[in-house]
Amino acid sequence: MFSILVPIAVSADAHIAADIDRGEGDGSIGIAVIDDERDGLEAISLLLRTLGYRVYPGRSAAEACFAHAVEGNDKAPIDLVITDYRLEAGTTGLDAIKQMRAHLGHSVSAVILTGDTSPERLKEVAASGHLLLHKPVDAEQVRQAILQLCSPQMPAFSASHH
Repeated sequence: MFSILVPIAVSADAHIAADIDRGEGDGSIGIAVIDDERDGLEAISLLLRTLGYRVYPGRSAAEACFAHAVEGNDKAPIDLVITDYRLEAGTTGLDAIKQMRAHLGHSVSAVILTGDTSPERLKEVAASGHLLLHKPVDAEQVRQAILQLCSPQMPAFSASHH
């Protein structure tokens, strides 16, 4: 199961307004989103577009690369990869991140989303150094992860693992 919690109404939260004033969501940050589950892919892509990011979605790294080539003309940067851990054909989010880095020709920050709680998987992801978020994720967790990884001047984000 994949779920994402998104508020129906936008709160008048001062820190969100302050972040937007600093440039969050101005279309300058490009994010590749990879999830083999269509509903999950559409949900996270919609959330990111609503927050004002450029999104290059794909059900695989190859599809996300294609979206980047078509929509971004390969010139718009991809600043972050958000990928599900378990993908089709036995591939993982770690494989997808490697493929995206090869496509881009440089390293890029990444977030791995997982509902998997097996110790082996969690160790593997932790060893990769990528930020891990446990499903279901909410809009604020995703927003904070983007700010942490794409805005070096922002205070560090501490992921809550529950």
